[in-house]
Amino acid sequence: MNFFAFVSYADDADIGVFALDGRTGNLTALERHPAAERVMPLALSADQSSFVAATRGARRSLLTFAIDRHTGKLTQTHRNEVEASNVYLESDRCGSLIFGSSYSEHRLTVYAAYDGNRPVQVIDDISHAHGTAVSDDDRFVYVSAHGSDQIIGFQIRRDSADSPLREVDTVDLERGFGPRHLRLSPSGRHLYVLSEFRGDIAVFERDLVSGRLTFLSVSSRAKAFAGLQPGFSRPAAGAPKQPDPEVLAVSIWNADLQVHPSGRFLYASDRNTSRIVVYRVSEDGAAVADTGWTETERQPRGFKIDPSGSFLVACGELSSNISAYRIDSRTGALTHASRAVGGRGANWIEIVAALRG
Repeated sequence: MNFFAFVSYADDADIGVFALDGRTGNLTALERHPAAERVMPLALSADQSSFVAATRGARRSLLTFAIDRHTGKLTQTHRNEVEASNVYLESDRCGSLIFGSSYSEHRLTVYAAYDGNRPVQVIDDISHAHGTAVSDDDRFVYVSAHGSDQIIGFQIRRDSADSPLREVDTVDLERGFGPRHLRLSPSGRHLYVLSEFRGDIAVFERDLVSGRLTFLSVSSRAKAFAGLQPGFSRPAAGAPKQPDPEVLAVSIWNADLQVHPSGRFLYASDRNTSRIVVYRVSEDGAAVADTGWTETERQPRGFKIDPSGSFLVACGELSSNISAYRIDSRTGALTHASRAVGGRGANWIEIVAALRG
């Protein structure tokens, strides 16, 4: 099985399309498709036929692209301007709703994908809203409140088109944890939460009926972060006042979190060290422990595992290349397989299986 990888390039205002050989891991650049200023998060549809991209420039928007899974070619099918500067997007599993988190505006917006991505509900006062995770049964969505160190759970109500989300749970993390990205285990029984500032991963058990969360454990500091200190919330790159570079150089700055399709491994990226850390999940899913790391593209904000679990593709905000790594099915370790030239400000990656014929 072969794949297509799509990479958003914020500084180039376009989407890069790459072919990924499912046998060798070789990456081949195919095309660059125009998008819009500061294109960043992508949300792939469950059937892999399309994705939505959020742009965060002067004219904030949601762009919908149809995917030709035989060739990888993209066709923009829709664009609508939105109020929120979305740092994270995720689609529900039936393709009817898109959830967008706005860090700077402290809100979660629900968009109707079935109606041109029209906003149907806005939930304010989520302190620095960041990552989301939708359950596979489409009944619940979880949001990280980065500023208040909380995870908020919502029930998705299909019988309420104008207000589909109802809060069902809020859990607190230790102060200063800085919850960023969230991932559910393949079974849906566990929620994994990445700390941006500490590099730790918190594990929650999830009640499949009520959607409520119960804290189980938090990982120990990964060996990849030896000699580093806990990080902190950083101002935008263009802000007039910036932290001391010497302090930044020794501060943890985690970004993305991915779960292997087998559920046996987790992967987390750190933008300061430009490393991807490998974690092994315990047999019962209740704890994780780091097993090693791999150097990758500079300042890796996003990466993705292909649907078969064979390869991981990573990009870096300060790198003009992307890399593919073979995943050892026994240990989860990464081995570099190939590299391809990309663009500037690489941000987000989505991968779909290619169709034959």
